[in-house]
Amino acid sequence: MRSCVAAIAIGLTWQTRDAISNSGIGLLPFNLAGLLLAFAIIVAGHCRLGGQYLAIAFAPLLILFYAVLIAFSAVRLADDKRAQDMGMPGPSQCASARAGPANALDLNSDRAIDTGVLIGLYAIGFLVELFTLVRGRKAVARSNEVFVADKY
Repeated sequence: MRSCVAAIAIGLTWQTRDAISNSGIGLLPFNLAGLLLAFAIIVAGHCRLGGQYLAIAFAPLLILFYAVLIAFSAVRLADDKRAQDMGMPGPSQCASARAGPANALDLNSDRAIDTGVLIGLYAIGFLVELFTLVRGRKAVARSNEVFVADKY
């Protein structure tokens, strides 16, 4: 849950940087909306609003969500690194160039660090949800065994 909150905070930071530098926010609001939806699902599962089964039911969806985020973020990081190695401006440098010479402060200079941190946070979320799925399925199997034993 904390990794999702931290990812939301970094997403808000990116949107703020891009808005200040007049470089456009692109599809970042959709990323933020997905993270907020994932956070709501995680909170509902941990607060037992839908019982233990809600967390187990949504765990595969959240695992897939985090896996896709890891893949997309890794591609973004590799693209920035490739552009930097070739001496070309990466997306973050292009955004600063579009902002014009009046924007002397490069607000996007930490984009690679932020992307690396996000990949780590997404990996933590992936592992937590994977653990939730495995632990939850074992608990359900145990409760079914107890239910069957009590029935007879």
